[in-house]
Amino acid sequence: DSFFVNSLKTKQDLQQFCQSDARIIMLRPQVRNVFALPHNSGRYNSVDLSKLKIVMLGTVEPRKNYSAAVAIFNALKQRLGDSIELHIVGRLGWGPDASLLQNTAGVFCRGYLSADEIKTLLDSATFYLSTSHDEGLGLPLLELQYSGIAVVAAKIPVFAEVLGESGLLVDVSDAEQAAEQIITFCSDTVQIQQQSELARQNIQRWNALAAADKQAASVLFRE
Repeated sequence: DSFFVNSLKTKQDLQQFCQSDARIIMLRPQVRNVFALPHNSGRYNSVDLSKLKIVMLGTVEPRKNYSAAVAIFNALKQRLGDSIELHIVGRLGWGPDASLLQNTAGVFCRGYLSADEIKTLLDSATFYLSTSHDEGLGLPLLELQYSGIAVVAAKIPVFAEVLGESGLLVDVSDAEQAAEQIITFCSDTVQIQQQSELARQNIQRWNALAAADKQAASVLFRE
């Protein structure tokens, strides 16, 4: 049997259920600039922590772990003040997190936004946050990096695989520690100013891997 997978993490998970002679073939997807985001190389020339603006994208549902995002956001508010914002793009979906988001001061549930509206929101945002319990890939992290935005994500294997040398991985189960890491990350002038370029390089890295996967798969199936 042959299987195509889109990440090393998925390959490792699948191997547990396959016979030893099964072929598990990497076929990572090319990442396109689906929102037509302009790359803003100077977005981190200055960062005002008192006006921190966080963006999350995706349907509100238990796997996305928005409750952890709220806990981190509240920990950040305790340190930075009440002027910081968390913007959720996507439908409210199901589970208890929707009510939690709607009843947390400083959280804005934006629902569906057009590509132009997402572009405008990202241009004014400090960083993109993903607190998912687990993902098969985490494609939005890469898609949004076209804007040069910094990504803060849960410390899970697939996000480490996707982000490479870019972004910041945090333990989302420890809101206080995650908040401290985020503040340090955004306060470090050298580190934060590198993120726009690291995001650009990371997309190039990923798409090179995807192109190599496609070439290897095409050769394999010609044999």
